[in-house]
Amino acid sequence: SEQDEREFWQRTVADVLGTVKNPEACFAELYEHFATPEAWKLCQGVEQTLARLSKHDVRVAVASNFDQRLHRVLDGLSGMDAIQLRVISSEVGWRKPDHRFFEALLAQTGVSSKEILIVGDDVSNDIVPARELGMTSVFVRGRGSETNVEAELTVASVDEILNWCQFDE
Repeated sequence: SEQDEREFWQRTVADVLGTVKNPEACFAELYEHFATPEAWKLCQGVEQTLARLSKHDVRVAVASNFDQRLHRVLDGLSGMDAIQLRVISSEVGWRKPDHRFFEALLAQTGVSSKEILIVGDDVSNDIVPARELGMTSVFVRGRGSETNVEAELTVASVDEILNWCQFDE
């Protein structure tokens, strides 16, 4: 729920910052800051990838362990209009890696698990549960990503995603 997410972030901020003079005000400012598009930076190539996928009429969704603030963030980031569906944990009631989160994704897309490609940066939350439900998933190593994962697939380029989608540039 939205309240659960807010409490999660309050605990996280408290753990990271330790003692501050006014923890409530500090948290409120940080919470609001990360609701703005300016607080976020897209990984290199994301905007171009979405544009290329959109050109080929590939339906794109974001499936995230976040809260309603994600709508504001995505609405304000350049190139995100290619995203046609947002599945957000606080809105569906389950966080990844819970299979019920992925079942909500399947229900909202209206397609079979074989028709979904999950591109994720977290093996435990994205890759493994998606594969367990019959989805193809690829691991994109990002900052802070897990390492030494035997079964990982790393996307070297957008071309690999396009090949999975069965069309050429």
